[in-house]
Amino acid sequence: MKDLADVVQISPATPEMAEVASVLLHLSMHPLADYWMGTDDTPAAKAILACMFRARRNLFSYQFARCAEIDGKVAGLELSYPAQSMLRLELLTLLRFLEFGGLPTTLRMLKRSYPLQSITAAGPEEYFLAHLAVLPEYEGRGLGRQLLQHAEQRALAAGLRKITLTVDADNDGAMSLYARAGFRVTSSANLEPLRRKFGYNGYHHMEKLLA
Repeated sequence: MKDLADVVQISPATPEMAEVASVLLHLSMHPLADYWMGTDDTPAAKAILACMFRARRNLFSYQFARCAEIDGKVAGLELSYPAQSMLRLELLTLLRFLEFGGLPTTLRMLKRSYPLQSITAAGPEEYFLAHLAVLPEYEGRGLGRQLLQHAEQRALAAGLRKITLTVDADNDGAMSLYARAGFRVTSSANLEPLRRKFGYNGYHHMEKLLA
């Protein structure tokens, strides 16, 4: 059997990857995805994510994603950017969401986003890893580690030496991956209303200083 490093290709995402990318983005946001996006419906949430991914100049765009492919099939994704880019793209992201999700869904998203604002909080000199996910059938093969290393390389290429992310407090697998890679928890949030609503146990901010 060929070594995984020989068959995995990590390359810039394209709009044509939108369908599988929407699944990966939804995985990375679970269990908040359907609630936060204002849909309360998984197919509807994935449809919006696919449209956002195909479009340019928004925080879910293919422009900021790299995909891991095995034998020509997308198996994982990381989506990341300098924090300063996030600030510039917030309004454009909202307009895209309004375009693809409609007014009622957008209004629900905005209302539900308020207590979650700190999830994407990052300083101007930081690089933010917004999404990282691997399809379940490819888990345990080192793809997450490779995608994480690729995000770190992108941070250094952007001239930034701190990479940050958030991770669900009960996502032990992701926590272990990030800890092994040298990330440390810097703060935590426990959103009690969401815990009571659907069992969401909050999240951790993590960071790593890059050499």
